[in-house]
Amino acid sequence: MIYILVRIDSHFGDALISGEKCSERELKEKVKKALKVSETGNFVALFCRMFMFEEHFLQKDVHADFIIDLDTHSVYTPRYTSPCGF
Repeated sequence: MIYILVRIDSHFGDALISGEKCSERELKEKVKKALKVSETGNFVALFCRMFMFEEHFLQKDVHADFIIDLDTHSVYTPRYTSPCGF
């Protein structure tokens, strides 16, 4: 199975999760479904339960495939640059 790594940014706290690979569009649909039933502060646990994702220790130097911004309810692909700026 191929996995994706997703960082969740929120004013309640950030998280790092992984799960079965999906497209950005599919991830956005999953986020919409979870937001419909989640309560304040429990999104990560609920999302992981609903879609069989796993939560991991958040490390700042890990490059995620996608970012879920719970403050703006957006999903996007991050752009990383090398230390040299390339």
